[in-house]
Parts: sequence; C-alpha cells; structure tokens
Amino acid sequence: MTTTVSRLCLDALRARKARQEGYVGPWLPEPWVEEMPDESPALEAGLELADDLSMAFLLLLERLAPEERAAFLLHDVFDVGYPEIAIVVNKREDAVRQIVTRARKRVAEERPRFRASRVAQRRLAEQFIMAVLMRDPAQLASLFKPDAVLMTDGGGKVKAALRPIKGAAKIAKFFLGITQDSPPDAFRLDIGWMNEGVCLFVFDQSGTALMALGFDVRDGVIDGVFGVSNPDKLRTIRSQTSPDRGSDSVP
Repeated sequence: MTTTVSRLCLDALRARKARQEGYVGPWLPEPWVEEMPDESPALEAGLELADDLSMAFLLLLERLAPEERAAFLLHDVFDVGYPEIAIVVNKREDAVRQIVTRARKRVAEERPRFRASRVAQRRLAEQFIMAVLMRDPAQLASLFKPDAVLMTDGGGKVKAALRPIKGAAKIAKFFLGITQDSPPDAFRLDIGWMNEGVCLFVFDQSGTALMALGFDVRDGVIDGVFGVSNPDKLRTIRSQTSPDRGSDSVP
C-alpha cells in the first residue's frame, strides 16, 4: 500500500512540476489558513515542528526534484526504509541513499534554525500596516532584511509581479505603489495565520478575498513575503473577524 500510494504521489509531483513550467509568474503553494492559535508556552515550544508548513519551507521542497522530494520525505518524515524507497523511485538503493543525503543537506543549509515567536510576527505585521498607511518608505523598508524577497502569485489571472522583487527598498516601493491610488475604504485587512506564519488577508468590501500576504520573519525582520492573489487559491478563505476566530481587522 505504501509503495502504491507513494508512486501515485510521485506521479502527481511530476505532473505538477510540468504544469508549473507554463505557469504565469512565480508559483506559490495554496495557502493553508489556520484558526487563530492560542499563544501559550506549549504552542511556542512546538513551533519548530510546525515550521514544516511554512511557505519558505514548502518552497524549499518545491526546488527539489520530484524524486529527491519523495525520497527525502519518505525516509526522514515517514521513516520508510531505503529498499522500499528504491522501488518507488525506480533506482538502486545506494543511489537512493545519496539522493536522501543530498536533499537532507540542502534542506539543513537553507532552512532557518529558529522561528520568530507569534508575538514578534504579529508586531511586525502591525508595523507593516502602519508604515503603509503613513506612506513612510523608510519606515517600511526598515521592517525587511536588506536582501529580502517578495514573491506574488497571480497565476496570470490578476495583476501581480511576474518576477520576484529583491531588496527592502524595492519591496517598500512596490507596496506603496500598489496602494497609493486606493481609497481608504476600498479594502479590509485581517491579521491572521497562514502556513504557520503571520499573514495579512486582504478583502474587498463584499468580503471576497483578494490576497493572502504571508511573512517569513527571521532575526526580528521580514526575510520573505509571499503574496497569493490567484483567485483559484483563495476560494476557501473567509473573513476571520468573527469573535470565535479571534483575528484583528483593519478597515
């Protein structure tokens, strides 16, 4: 059963990889939106495990070849033995060991060792909103690492940057540019959580989700920004302002 399911998943990965080659602009994983978490010490202690769902980590996995990704996850996450993995990926066992070792090394090198607390992430999101509202490019740029990267996924269906935007000043300019002609009551922002990180959900006044803007926070600043605006990936996102969700809303 494990072998059959794994082969089906590997085929799906290969097919998705082929589709992504014709995708318009950067491709981002579909947002996973979580209920507003309880910011308890026990939860904070478990953030390292939850990091496996972060946008940054999922994109890191996407950069692995389908066989690398399958072999690495099967062995290091699901504890499947090398002989069975060799059958799944149709390679010799010694080759599979090398594939897993390379993938593990790459993930270890690129994956952050520490994750910012929920409180710190939320504070940066609030500061981001304030800097945009105040139209302060210097203050906005100061929230990002100098070499931060912004990726926006519109899927060719809505307007979005077709290439990653690199650098704090350029990212600040981008956000100030796309908001400069918007009337104050055109959008509503919810601060919530997406893929285990803080996120700004942008809604129009009818409640339709326009963008999920996730932040990768490292060392007290924003290292990566992931803006998903492809409507096909936002269909399940609803306003989080109801009392039971506990999120904050900014009109």
